[in-house]
Amino acid sequence: MLWQALKVQGRVIHASILRETRTRFGRSKLGYFWALFEPMAYMLTLLAIFSAMERGTPIAGVELSMFFFTAIIPWLLFSRISGAVSKAIKSNKPLLTYPQVKATDIMVALVLLEFSTLFLVAIIYLGGSFYIGDFTGIEKLLEVLLALFLATLLGFGFGLLSSTARLYWSAYNNFQSVFMRIMFFTSGKFFVAESLPGTLQEWLWYNPLLHVVEWMRSAFFNSFESGFYDLRYPVVVALLMLFLGLASERLSRHHLSQA
Repeated sequence: MLWQALKVQGRVIHASILRETRTRFGRSKLGYFWALFEPMAYMLTLLAIFSAMERGTPIAGVELSMFFFTAIIPWLLFSRISGAVSKAIKSNKPLLTYPQVKATDIMVALVLLEFSTLFLVAIIYLGGSFYIGDFTGIEKLLEVLLALFLATLLGFGFGLLSSTARLYWSAYNNFQSVFMRIMFFTSGKFFVAESLPGTLQEWLWYNPLLHVVEWMRSAFFNSFESGFYDLRYPVVVALLMLFLGLASERLSRHHLSQA
């Protein structure tokens, strides 16, 4: 019985991925190219701005392109996944009329699609960086992959909570917009946490994504080890958001289908 239910859920998730892929990228190769080009252009634009300002990397011996990479990929995973999941109900409302389709199935499909897209972007970026000599290797590959997975869980959890909050709080979109701007500037794209004043470090400690970025950089570079991050904090935050998000989705399922 359980196996049959899992098979049905797997088919629903697979169908949702295919549907979302066709909806978002179309059937042309140009659509798939744009899906990869957009986040790549985002990273290259930030890199170009900092290079033009002649700003050096805060980590000695680390190329600026790699310094940005280790923060932007976790940020994109968090922001794009949370954004996609939070809008999943509204964007896929017709599908929820089918009894086999659950909101969480659509959300999982979106998470898998966003993760696979950004993972491919990361590989292409690293390949290009290796070609020009900016990238020579990853110190602790497993920990880097786990950091990306944790950023994904944070995005999924926040997206789940947001999808329900939108139903009951009309001004939530404004709150989310402000919140994401704050996260953008405080998640370590432009700095190393321990280079900041102590008081500011104390405030930013409560940003779970900054812990993930500091962990990823410590695992990525052999010349850097952050004493700032505590893995227990982002893990607890991610699990708590997932639990509360799934519980709120379950309790609001009827309301969600009518949203």
